[in-house]
Amino acid sequence: MRSRYGLALIAVRDDEMAAPANGIDTLKVKVAAFAGSAFIAGSLYTYYIFHVGPDSVFDLDWMLLPLMMTVVGGTGGLLGLILGAL
Repeated sequence: MRSRYGLALIAVRDDEMAAPANGIDTLKVKVAAFAGSAFIAGSLYTYYIFHVGPDSVFDLDWMLLPLMMTVVGGTGGLLGLILGAL
């Protein structure tokens, strides 16, 4: 994560108010991170179910799973994310 974009992500994560003082557009970084993660999650989920339909996308179990993984694992470190995924 030593690219320009990676350093911008780290700066926004560490101190959101100081990042614009260093010339980083926080809104653009946040939107790009959200869009990238949504694309990856959607692609993997589509590959997992092999079809997309209302019955598979709006299932309550799959809608609550990312929330439960975040609550269990936390967002601070890699070990917590791995434990939350298990």
